[in-house]
Amino acid sequence: MNSLVLNVDESPVILNGEKYYLQNISDGLHTLQYITKHRSIDDIDEFGFLKEYKGILVYDHYKMYYNYGMDNVECNVYVLR
Repeated sequence: MNSLVLNVDESPVILNGEKYYLQNISDGLHTLQYITKHRSIDDIDEFGFLKEYKGILVYDHYKMYYNYGMDNVECNVYVLR
């Protein structure tokens, strides 16, 4: 929570035959992961961490993350693929 910059991303995973999302928040030293049923603001808000975070978020161009942090930076690694 005290990190100036956090990287955030989500990956689809299958659990017991159902699709969920593994949410990832990391700062280079620490990683926080949790599972949500959907890839939505409601699910992110229910966990609560990003609602309280006041630093800079780095992520792909998923527009949902514009709702969090004090500033945003886009990682364009997908352009290289």
